[in-house]
Amino acid sequence: MIKRKIILSFSLIGCIYLFPMTSVFSQDNTPITVVKSEKIPFWKKIFWWNKKDTVYVHPNIQNFTLEGNCMVPAISAKALPQIRKTVLQEMRRLYKIKQIKVSTVRNGEVIKVVIPMSQLFQPNDTTLWNRANLMLRPFIRYTQIPDYYHILIVAHSDDTGTQAYTENLTRIRAEAVKEWLLAYGAVPEYVVTYAQGSKNPLYSNTSEVNRDRNRRLEIYLVPGEELIWDAEKNKINFKE
Repeated sequence: MIKRKIILSFSLIGCIYLFPMTSVFSQDNTPITVVKSEKIPFWKKIFWWNKKDTVYVHPNIQNFTLEGNCMVPAISAKALPQIRKTVLQEMRRLYKIKQIKVSTVRNGEVIKVVIPMSQLFQPNDTTLWNRANLMLRPFIRYTQIPDYYHILIVAHSDDTGTQAYTENLTRIRAEAVKEWLLAYGAVPEYVVTYAQGSKNPLYSNTSEVNRDRNRRLEIYLVPGEELIWDAEKNKINFKE
C-alpha cells in the first residue's frame, strides 16, 4: 500500500521545501521512501514557483519489488490524459507483434506485455536465439530517452526441476533480455529484472500445454519522470 504525506520545513533563507513522500518496498521487503523535493523561494509564493527551481530526487528502482516499481512514479492529474492516450497508441503498435499478449495495469497507466518463452529461448537454454530479435526489436523504442520508461522484465518458468533450478534459469533469462536492450541503448538504471521461477503459474502444471503457457516473459512499461514531464507539456516525442 502506498503511503503519502507532506512534510513542511522552513529554512533560514526564506524558502519552503515540500517533500511529497511515497513508501514502497525493496525486494527484501524493506520499506523505501521515494522523495521529490521542491524548493520554493519565499518571494515567489504569490505567483507559485518556477519548475526550474524544483529539485527531483530519483530513487534507485533496482531495489524495489515488482509491485513497488509498478506503483511509482505517480502520474500528475495534468499529465494523465496524455499518458493514457500514449498508452493506447503504443498498445496498438504492440498488438501487431504475433504471439504476444498486451494489456494494462494500474488503471490503464502501465503497459504489460506477455511473450511466450519459446519465442525467446530454446528449451532449458539461456541464450537468446534468432527469432528473439523479432520479438524484442519493437521495445527499442522505449529505451532511447533515459527515464521515459522504466522497463520491468519478469521471467517465469514451469515447475520442471527444483526451485533453485527454475529461479536460476529465469534469472539468467531475464538478464539476457536486459543485456539485449542495453546493447540497443537502454540505460541500466531504468531496466529492472525479476526471476520468478515457478512461483506464479498462470495454469496448473498438469499438462505440456499448461507448462508451455507458464513459461513466459512479462515486460512492464512504466511511465518515467521524463515522459510524465513531457506529457504535462503535451510534447511526448519518441526518438526512433
